[in-house]
Amino acid sequence: MSTVKANICWSNLKLIKRELPPETPWHWPAKFDDDKEDNWTILAVSQEKVDESMCVVTSIKFYFDDAPKHLLKQGSKFKLMSGTKGDILAEGTVL
Repeated sequence: MSTVKANICWSNLKLIKRELPPETPWHWPAKFDDDKEDNWTILAVSQEKVDESMCVVTSIKFYFDDAPKHLLKQGSKFKLMSGTKGDILAEGTVL
């Protein structure tokens, strides 16, 4: 499974039940702009801390082997969603 770097900017920390984004590794449903139909779970590992702009460069890959790997191309945009209500927690761009 391919791992790529992505810049993730947390936008709604109140919806995350912690003060800061979770320690890595973590996984969340992601909605990619290039896939209007499905959500795909991504697994992320970050080597950096979230900066003052609430952004962090993170290594991501799909959680499931059958996910559409073409969505992880450079410039691809996605949103991390709350698993229960679908609220947007963060926005990301594949680097």
